[in-house]
Amino acid sequence: MKKNSRNTEFDEVFLSKIRSFFNLSDEDSQYLKSSLKLATFKKGHVLSGRNEILQNAIFLNKGAVRTYYLEKGKEHNYSFSFAPHFVIKPQSIIETGARQIFVQTLTDTEVLYIPVAALNTLRNRNSGEVYKFMNAGLINYIQYLEEQMLMLHMSAKERYEWVVERYPQLLELVSVTQLASYLNLTKETLYRIRSGKY
Repeated sequence: MKKNSRNTEFDEVFLSKIRSFFNLSDEDSQYLKSSLKLATFKKGHVLSGRNEILQNAIFLNKGAVRTYYLEKGKEHNYSFSFAPHFVIKPQSIIETGARQIFVQTLTDTEVLYIPVAALNTLRNRNSGEVYKFMNAGLINYIQYLEEQMLMLHMSAKERYEWVVERYPQLLELVSVTQLASYLNLTKETLYRIRSGKY
């Protein structure tokens, strides 16, 4: 169950991290602080509200999530995100509105919502520092896309070995079906790879 809270100590820690990278004015820092929302979720909770996912940058303070979408009634795993990191979301899929997007917690998870509207307000105040913040998120997303492009050129076994090396805790958190979907493999192929019979 979702629990909304105002964690002043966490807010200050988060803002101090932001200030270590970006030179926000006191006024901008206070505005950003007042916009933050901290929430905790139990393992298995699904964020399904389009507004919740669309209208916020979602930062994982603790825990892990998977992002997936539905197409013709079938789940397709898009990404896995582990704290401390922003949740990776399929922007192109979200913008078309053709598919439902979901974010599910893989462990008990604490997230920080940063409203896109608040970032836009800061940007419109001609705060060049906010562009740095937004660019940092874009860089993370580009790195994720580069990893996916590299994976496209790997064999099935190489993809499995890559994901185990990249996310060593993943096998304990997701089902074979979810992992196979992420790797674009059948469950049978994944079973054969894991058993050494591929």
